[in-house]
Amino acid sequence: MQRADFIGLYEAMGDRPVTIRFLDPPLHEFVPHKDSEIQALAKEMGFGTKKLRMPRLYLINGNGVLNAFAAKCSLHRRYVVIHSDLLDIAYNTGDFSLIRFILAHELGHHKCGHTNLWRLMLSIILKPVALDKSFTRTQEYTADRAGLYYAEEGALSMIYLFSGKYMGSRVDLEEYFHSIDLHDDTIWLKLSNFLSDHPVGF
Repeated sequence: MQRADFIGLYEAMGDRPVTIRFLDPPLHEFVPHKDSEIQALAKEMGFGTKKLRMPRLYLINGNGVLNAFAAKCSLHRRYVVIHSDLLDIAYNTGDFSLIRFILAHELGHHKCGHTNLWRLMLSIILKPVALDKSFTRTQEYTADRAGLYYAEEGALSMIYLFSGKYMGSRVDLEEYFHSIDLHDDTIWLKLSNFLSDHPVGF
């Protein structure tokens, strides 16, 4: 926005209040009918207390990337960001169980302290001995367990993260798990997992 646009905006609004947001908008503005469910999930996981404050949820343009992340912008303020393409899947399929699972996963990172400062520092310390990715990967497994515990119904929908938002509904899950069984014990899959900061092949 240019300066003239701001002036025109304030003139048009007169005495009425004007809010100009420069950050990504809160998630509840896009899924207001699901806000109560999101709040209920967070409270079920123990958020909303003095020790574990409710994280802020934000939506950003995914530009085709299916992702979400949990982070801190200060010592105490937590937030979760979800990419818009994940919501595309939920709206196109009419199934929000995937979103519930992903939010439980990301909230799990906060609940388990993965976004705490000392954890981030530990990751840096482990990097010279090539254990930083293994450390991060174990945290991902832990967050997945949180997602499975609090939102089990959305676990199989995670196939969209492997196959994309257009092919996810076409994947034969039985064959997919069969292929995992065939390669699960191979040295190459284990090596690939060791070198990755996220689980590979599952």
